Amino acid sequence: MPKTKLLPLLALLLAGAFGAVQAQQLNITKPFARDASRNEAVTRPRIDFNHDTCALVIVSLDLEGADFEGDIKLMQLRDGEWWIYLSPGANWLTVLSDHHLPLRIDFPPVKAATTYTLGIRAPMVLQDLAVSDPLQADITMVDASRFRHTDAAGRTCALLRIGLVMPAARFSGAVTSEYRRGEWWVWMPVGATSTTVSVDGYNPLPLTFEPLQAATTYVMTIVRADQLPDTPPEPLTYDDETPPVPVPSFPTDNPAPRLVAQPQKKPQVAYKPVDKPGTATYAKPAKSQSSAKSQSSGTQKSSGGWSHSAALKSALLPGLGQMGKGYVGSGVATLVGELALAGGAVGSYLVANRQIEILQANKASADGLRNARDTYQTARWVNLGCIGGAAVLYVYNIIRAGAMKDRRNNGQLTLGPAVLPAADGTAATGINLSISF
Repeated sequence: MPKTKLLPLLALLLAGAFGAVQAQQLNITKPFARDASRNEAVTRPRIDFNHDTCALVIVSLDLEGADFEGDIKLMQLRDGEWWIYLSPGANWLTVLSDHHLPLRIDFPPVKAATTYTLGIRAPMVLQDLAVSDPLQADITMVDASRFRHTDAAGRTCALLRIGLVMPAARFSGAVTSEYRRGEWWVWMPVGATSTTVSVDGYNPLPLTFEPLQAATTYVMTIVRADQLPDTPPEPLTYDDETPPVPVPSFPTDNPAPRLVAQPQKKPQVAYKPVDKPGTATYAKPAKSQSSAKSQSSGTQKSSGGWSHSAALKSALLPGLGQMGKGYVGSGVATLVGELALAGGAVGSYLVANRQIEILQANKASADGLRNARDTYQTARWVNLGCIGGAAVLYVYNIIRAGAMKDRRNNGQLTLGPAVLPAADGTAATGINLSISF
C-alpha cells in the first residue's frame, strides 16, 4: 500500500485512540487551594513519623475503588470526600483508578495543620444492557384489552410487559409507558417492529421484533449485561423407556396378624455352693464396664486440683509447669510456640521500621513508595497479631499448667526409714527408696 494511503489511516487510528484516552481522563473541577473555612486538620489532627502535625487535603471525588500515591500518612473516605493526610512539605499527589488514566497533581509544599481542598470529576463509564428472555406473546394475559390505549390510527395498542428494575428507563416510539414494581408496561402502536431502551449510565439497547398485533400482551426481560448467566441451564430430559417401579401388593384375604404376649423371663442370679450342706451364698453380679469407667473417671476428677507451683513455673518460663507435671510434649510445644510468636513480633517490627525509613527518604519511585506503604501496613498488622497471640498463649499456658492433672502420681517416688537384720542377729537402721507404679 502506498505511503500516501497509509498516512490518513494512521492519523485516523491515532485520533480514535486519543479520543478513547480523553474519555477516560479524570478532570479537575476545583483547583488545589487552601481553605480557611475548614479546620479539620486542627480538630482531627494526625501525626507523621517525625511527630509533626500533618496537612489535610480534602478531595471531592465520588469514585469507588480510587487510590492515591504520595507522601501519605493516612487516607479515609468520608461521605464522598477523600481525606488525605500528608506530611508537611509534600508537593504532589497522584490519583489512580482501574477505569481511568492516572492523574498527577503538583502544588506548592503543604504546611503543617493546614486544610486544603481539591475537586476531581470522573467521567461516567457506560454499562451495557442485555435481553435475558426474548419478546414473546402471552395469550393468557388480557392486560392489553383491560388497560386499553389507542395509537394514532385509533387501534388498540400492543402491550409490552418488560421486566426491567430501572425506574428511569425510556422507550422510543412508545405511545405511553408506566413503571410498576420492577416491571415496565409499554404500549406500542400496532405493527411496530423496533424500539430503543435508554437508561442513564447505560448504552442504548435497540430491540427488533415481529410486527406487533393489536390488543396483544407481550412479555420479555432485560438485565445488565454482567448479570447474564455464563451458560444457559440444561433442559430436563426424561427417559420414556424406564420401566415403572413395581408397587408391592398385599392380599386382603389373609387375616390381620395377632400380637401374642411373650412371658417375661425372671432374672437369673448366680450362686456358688459352700462347704456346709443346705446353704448357698449368692455372688453379686459383676459390674458393667460403663460403671467401672464412670468410677474410674470420678476418681480421676477427684484427684485433680489447682497447682500454684506449676502455674508459677509456667509464668516464669512458658511450658515449664506442664513439663513438671509430666506433659513434656505439650510443654515443649508451648515454649516453641511462644518463641516463634516472639520472633515474628521482632521480625515484623524490624520490617516496619525499614519501610518507614524508605517512606521518609522519599527517594524511591511511585511504585516503590506504594509497595513500601503496603508492606508497612502488613508488617504492622503481623506485629500486632504476633504480640496478641503471644499474650493469649502465655495466659493459656499458666491456666493449663495449674489446672491439668499430675501424671507423676502413677509412678510416685517414696522415701522413708527402714530396719534391716544384720548377720550377728542385731538390727541395722537405713533408708528405704521405693517407686510405686
